[in-house]
Amino acid sequence: MAIVGGASYPQALALPMSSLSDFFDSRAYSDFLRRKEAEGKVTMAMIDRGDAIIRAVGGLARVMSKSMGALGTLLLKRSR
Repeated sequence: MAIVGGASYPQALALPMSSLSDFFDSRAYSDFLRRKEAEGKVTMAMIDRGDAIIRAVGGLARVMSKSMGALGTLLLKRSR
């Protein structure tokens, strides 16, 4: 109750078990759980997108380093 119900710890400890089961069986609590699940999905989607961006940048860096290496070799051959 202290975490999801907004009650202080002493208030939560003083509640009878029947009040707790009524709270956890309520529509408000199920709505709270759905909201938290939706927030978690949004967070995971943002993390997945960030991961995809990091992978793309890493791939781009590999391609650029290979092409720059080939360009450097070509320029060295031409300068001789």
